Amino acid sequence: MAGFAGRELEEPSRQPGVAPATVSVLRRKRSWLMAAAAVVVVIVVALAIVVTTSGSPGSPSGRLKLVDRLVLPQSFSLFGAAVSPDGSTVYVTGDSDSGPPGGLYAIDVATGQVRTVAEGVGNLAVSLAVSPDGRLAYVTDHYGDALTPVDLAGGRDLPRIAVGMQPASVAIAGHGSTAYTVSDSGHTVVPVNLAARRAGPAITIAGPAPRSGKLPGLGLHASIAVSPDGGTVYVTVPDRGVVVPIDVATSKAGRPLAAGRSPRGIAITPDGKVAYVTNANCCTTNGVAAINLSTGRLSRPVNHIDLAFLGPIAIAPNGQLAYVGGGDVNLTAIDLTTNEPLNPLRIAPDALSIALTRAGTRAYIVTEREVDVVQLSR
Repeated sequence: MAGFAGRELEEPSRQPGVAPATVSVLRRKRSWLMAAAAVVVVIVVALAIVVTTSGSPGSPSGRLKLVDRLVLPQSFSLFGAAVSPDGSTVYVTGDSDSGPPGGLYAIDVATGQVRTVAEGVGNLAVSLAVSPDGRLAYVTDHYGDALTPVDLAGGRDLPRIAVGMQPASVAIAGHGSTAYTVSDSGHTVVPVNLAARRAGPAITIAGPAPRSGKLPGLGLHASIAVSPDGGTVYVTVPDRGVVVPIDVATSKAGRPLAAGRSPRGIAITPDGKVAYVTNANCCTTNGVAAINLSTGRLSRPVNHIDLAFLGPIAIAPNGQLAYVGGGDVNLTAIDLTTNEPLNPLRIAPDALSIALTRAGTRAYIVTEREVDVVQLSR
C-alpha cells in the first residue's frame, strides 16, 4: 500500500504544468489514502490479536463431546462414582433390579470394559470412596445404617461398620485415616476410624432453623467434600441453606457458611480457596454458589445455567473448569476464571454423580440407567 502511494502521489508541486488548486486536491487525496491505510492496518492487527487470544492455552473452551455410553450387565439403578488413585479405574455403585441389593462395578478407563467387583454390599448403595492406596472402597449401606468396606482386589465385602442415620455420602480425609459419612439431610456426620473400623461419636450440625415448607426433591442430596490438604471436610445441608466445615483433627463443626437456597453438590478448587456449591431449586433460576473459604463469604455466583435441576459438581485438576450435572441437558462446563457457564451437552437426563479422570480429560457421568463418558477440552 505504501509503495503504491509513493509512485502515484509524487510531490505535485514539483510536476511541471500543475496548477496550485490541483496540488491542493492531490494532497487531500493523499491524506485520505494514508488515513485509510492506517485504519486497515489497525483492523488487521486487532483481528490477529483476537485469533491468537481465542486459541491461547489460558482461555478454557469447555467443549464437551459424548464418546461412549456404558450400560451395566443387568438393569441397575446407578448412584455413586469414584476414580481409583492411579486413575485407571472408575468405580460405580448401584442396585440391581433382580440381583442382591447393592453392587460395586469397575470401568476400565483404557478399554471401557465393565466388570462386577462385588454384590450385596448395601441396601441402596448411594455413595462410595476409595482409600488412598487403592486397596479398599467404602460403600454406604443406606438402609442398613452402615458403611461397607470392599476388598477391591479380592472382590469381597468385609464386615460392615455401623454408622447409623441412613448414610447418603462418604468421603475420606486425614490422609486416609478417617472416613466421614453424612445422613441424607446433612444434619448428622459420623467420623469412622478406618484402621480400627469403628465409628466415632456423631457430629450434629448446627445452623439456622430449617426453612418452612418442603423443598423440592430433598432426599439423598446432602454431599461432602474434602479440602486438598485433607484437614477439613465440608458438608451441604439442603434444608438450611448452608455448608458446614468440620475440622478433621478435632471433629468439631465450624461456623455454617451461607450457600444458597438449597445446596446440594459441592467441590473444592485445587488450591483450597473456593467451594462451589450447586443449588437444587425447581422454581427459580438455578445457580452455583461460590464460597470464599478464607472469609466464609459468598463470591459472585454462576447463574444462567440451562439445567432444570442442579446436582453433582466436579472441578478439573487444573482448577480452570467445573462440570455441573442435572436436568434434561445434564452437563454444563463452567469457566472458573470468569464464573460463566460455557457449552452445555445434552446426554442422559438427571446426573447423579460425576467422576473425572486424574488428567481431567474425561468425565464419567452416572445417571440412573447408564454411565455416559464425555471427552473434555480446555
